[in-house]
Amino acid sequence: MAIKSFTQKLGRSIQFAEIATLATMSKVLPTDWAKNATRKIYADKLIDLRGVPMKIGQILSLSENNDGDQLFKETLNNAKPMPLDVLTSQINKDCLSWQENIETISEKGIPASLGQVHEVKMKDGRICALKIQYPGIHVNMDLDQALMGLLIKSFDSFKEGFELKDYESIIKQELQQELDYKLEVETQEFLHNIFKPFPEIIIPQPYSNESGASHILMNWEDSVDIHTFISTASKEDKIIASSHLVRFFFHMIYQGAYVHADPNPGNFGFRGTGQSLKLVVYDYGSVVNMSKVKSLSLLKIFECVQKGKGDIRPWLKNLGFNIELLNHMNSRLLAFFDLLFEPFLSQGRYDLGNWNRKERAKDILGEDRWNFMLAAPADFLSFMRFVHGFFYYLGQLGQGVYVKPILNEYINRYQSSLDKMIPPKINEPEIDFKMAQHLQIKVSENGKTKVNLKFPRSSIESLESIMDDELTENLENQGIKLHEIVRKAREASYIPMDLFVINKPDKEITVSLVL
Repeated sequence: MAIKSFTQKLGRSIQFAEIATLATMSKVLPTDWAKNATRKIYADKLIDLRGVPMKIGQILSLSENNDGDQLFKETLNNAKPMPLDVLTSQINKDCLSWQENIETISEKGIPASLGQVHEVKMKDGRICALKIQYPGIHVNMDLDQALMGLLIKSFDSFKEGFELKDYESIIKQELQQELDYKLEVETQEFLHNIFKPFPEIIIPQPYSNESGASHILMNWEDSVDIHTFISTASKEDKIIASSHLVRFFFHMIYQGAYVHADPNPGNFGFRGTGQSLKLVVYDYGSVVNMSKVKSLSLLKIFECVQKGKGDIRPWLKNLGFNIELLNHMNSRLLAFFDLLFEPFLSQGRYDLGNWNRKERAKDILGEDRWNFMLAAPADFLSFMRFVHGFFYYLGQLGQGVYVKPILNEYINRYQSSLDKMIPPKINEPEIDFKMAQHLQIKVSENGKTKVNLKFPRSSIESLESIMDDELTENLENQGIKLHEIVRKAREASYIPMDLFVINKPDKEITVSLVL
């Protein structure tokens, strides 16, 4: 037994080392052809190994790189299921009577990272999904967790200076939780009931009395993945689908008190059209509780950003951030969250293609953006995966993001609780920071105001589009570059200020950020 265990561990270690090497090679090889070929081998190996490697493949399928997204999506779709007889032997160890109520079971299953799903017809006529854990997955998970650091270090997101142990610990906890099918059934049943007021969102109903330690029985709910859906969906259907996603996101957090930490394309599906269109969300093994204090603190930050004033550090402390690492950038935090929350607060459909968050974050925080990431608690990773999945699907639908009405609905619902919240104490004194609320273009002639136009503060990011040709030409003649003006506003955290003044014999033109 000891020799077998050693051999298994050695083999798994070698496979992990190969994966880490392929991940590195796919970034540094000299030609695109070589990089793409290596990425294909990398993707195949991640999926074939199941367990932690396959879960990483699912995460990478949500890549912002379209080629990477497509590659891992195709590889996941082509993953080979395990033979049914091998899986049923696993259930027999757990529950000998599991087949008593089953009339038929599909031979081919739908593979996932820790198990696979088969369609079954019950003797009472129900069509159900039977989710079965892979045999030996507990052993593989123990080995994978010991080797996890090797894979985590291959991610671009984990820069030098990050304390990987905290992240490894959180990921290990989540993976162990995902193997607990009893807990998954309880969570799924709770969320199934929470979403009953919204029939457009389907959480498959589980059957706890017909489930066990290595299998879950639930309603079979048909759907197609996001990529199949958008290939045929009308614009109207895509807008409806995006509304369902927004509702799921907020209701999951504020009524369910959970975040879905595994939003890979296999777990979110759509069916139907028009007003009959449904969002179907699967897999509740990797959901993480979000306490009421944290969810309300998030709303407090939304409130501060909407008002353009306030010290958000106390609410970040409630979320688990290390405030000591944020104190020196206090005057810039509100502007940074204004950027992060911009799609949530837009008055109309927000085009994610115009977000430009990486460049803007660099201008606002500079090198301190790494300090901000270091200040974030490791358990915030689950929430960020949920947010990343949310924006990934909305981006794929391509109809913009319109969140503000539902966001305000939840702010209003919890307003009395928000008003009663007492901010935690922080060592540094709080500041009364205020951002400008408007971009103002003012034209004066002989000391009298002739034109006074005000736009939302966010208009500074599209300054060129609201400037007429004459004004742009005058700036160029003075050697003033628009992108430098925009950067100046970002670096100053959008405080009230004159951005530029053009003096002419007969008039003066002032462009400012104002309260």
